[in-house]
Amino acid sequence: MTDSSDDPVSKRVLASVEIFKLCDSLAYFDRFLSKGIYEDGRPIDSFTKLTFKRGTCGGAGSGLVRQGGGTVFCSIHPSICMNHDGPLIIFEIDKPDEIDQAVVNKIKDILDEMVEKSQFFARETLACRQVEKVIELFWELTIRIQILNMDGSVLDAVLCAVVTALTDLQLPCLKVSRQEDDESEFEEKQIQILEQKHHIDFTSYPVAATFAVRKMPSDNKCKCYSASSKRGFQDNRPFTQSTDRNGPIRVCSLIHKANSFHSTHSILPIPILSQLLRNKLNMVPEVQDARIRAMQEADERAQKEYEEEMRKLREESERVMRGLAQEGEQMRIQHELDMTELENKRKIEQRAWEDEQLKILNAFMQKMVETKRQVLKLQQEANNRQEEFFKRERARNEEELRRQQQENERLCRENKEMARQREESKRAQEIEDRKHEENMKKLEEEAKKERERKDREYKKQLEEENEKRRQEYEARRAKMNEEAKKREEERQKKHKEHMAKLEKEREQRRIKHQKLMDEFARMEEEYLKRRRERARLGEEERRQFEEDIRQMREERMRKQAAYEEYLRDMNQTIATMLAIQKSDQMMQTEYNKLCIPLDRVVSSINSDAGLLINWISRYSGTAGFEDQLLVRNEIIN
Repeated sequence: MTDSSDDPVSKRVLASVEIFKLCDSLAYFDRFLSKGIYEDGRPIDSFTKLTFKRGTCGGAGSGLVRQGGGTVFCSIHPSICMNHDGPLIIFEIDKPDEIDQAVVNKIKDILDEMVEKSQFFARETLACRQVEKVIELFWELTIRIQILNMDGSVLDAVLCAVVTALTDLQLPCLKVSRQEDDESEFEEKQIQILEQKHHIDFTSYPVAATFAVRKMPSDNKCKCYSASSKRGFQDNRPFTQSTDRNGPIRVCSLIHKANSFHSTHSILPIPILSQLLRNKLNMVPEVQDARIRAMQEADERAQKEYEEEMRKLREESERVMRGLAQEGEQMRIQHELDMTELENKRKIEQRAWEDEQLKILNAFMQKMVETKRQVLKLQQEANNRQEEFFKRERARNEEELRRQQQENERLCRENKEMARQREESKRAQEIEDRKHEENMKKLEEEAKKERERKDREYKKQLEEENEKRRQEYEARRAKMNEEAKKREEERQKKHKEHMAKLEKEREQRRIKHQKLMDEFARMEEEYLKRRRERARLGEEERRQFEEDIRQMREERMRKQAAYEEYLRDMNQTIATMLAIQKSDQMMQTEYNKLCIPLDRVVSSINSDAGLLINWISRYSGTAGFEDQLLVRNEIIN
């Protein structure tokens, strides 16, 4: 179909249509509604296509809904709380600027009312599932709704997004580590979130459908159509009906009737108008009635002229609309053909895309299965190698442990405790050596007694066994006695070697200790020498400091005497100047002559004080500085 938007006639027709739409919007929309279509050619009994997708917006559960040109997404953020009387589901709605806040508030009130009446699910459904129920906890759901744009009734898309997000929600099971009678403050670390999750059990799945009801002036009938566009809300009242399995649960009005675009006239009854005019003009009744009748006649003539003009405008608009309706019907048919062709192309492309995706998925699955088989094979080989390695290590460790146990038993029988190697002095070392020798003798005697006791017990046991099995084990007993004697001789031999080794090590430690003691004596002598040297230097510094302090004190007393002499001279000069009444210039000159040297004296005194502080800071670390300073101070005082 050719485009006629550049035609001047078409532009004038479109301008006339817009003017007619502004002047009489009710008549403009009634022309389309009477034919059962919208102004874009769509039937009024058709709903806008609605699509939704779950798990796309983050959170524990989410949903994205598109209805016509409107888009809404919803996300759920759960948190754990104790049982309370407030609502467990909190709605937060974010909207663009073109949506009125009153509409959002009305939607929030409807959702809160549905939650309060348990239209989604019972309140007990949000109780936390626990492995062992210790304390009653509940899930508190914060449902964040984002309205990106709106085309028609936004409640339909919002409710669908909320239901989609709730069906996508999965809540985990909990394990609470807390006693039932524990009255302390509940801590977060007492709650463990498990991997097991569950969906919410719905009692119903609410669905919202918004309609608009319009009373047609042509046939005096009410027509109900889906309010899928803002343009359908200008001069009618849309209603929303929410339904579930059990039937309708509520019918609510979302958007109030808008003001009409054409002007209206309100005519009061004649008795009321006459009474108002009498009170206002304060005239006689005959004059007032005459003026009222004249005003009413003028109003009637103006009303008739207005109606005649509107009738002519409606006739012109009807003629234009008939042409537009025919053109719109042709455009609708062409649009349907184009949409059918596009839908067929889309289906073909969708089928090809699905086949391609299926091929890619099959190839990926085959590759993944092969990779998994190789990984399992490599893992099995690694496990076999690791198991063989563990067996070898275990055998080696058992052999090493057995050898260590034998060595430890031998050492424990021979010597249980070693002498301490650190000694304080030579005398303490000798005492420790004697104690060690006594202990070793005692240990040897105890070990010998223990061996003799064990030998007696062992011989006694052998005698008892020989008495029982004398005839059968006579040869074996003789052999065992010989082996026992050999082991005893070998043990005694090893014991003697070990004792000789210990004696040698003890002698080496004694020699090493003697060397350390000699080195310690030498270091102590050097330390005492350095200490005496530091004491001598400290004494010299102290004497020098005392001499400096004495000189500074004499200098300070001399300067103080000079300062007092200057003060006396200044006072005498000032008195002389006052007596002879010298001029200000002479007094200033004399003052400069006297005060400038005085300032120098004060500065010199302050400099000496600073020098004294520096000397104190320098020699304060000297040994005996504070004691000598106190003694000198007492002497001076």
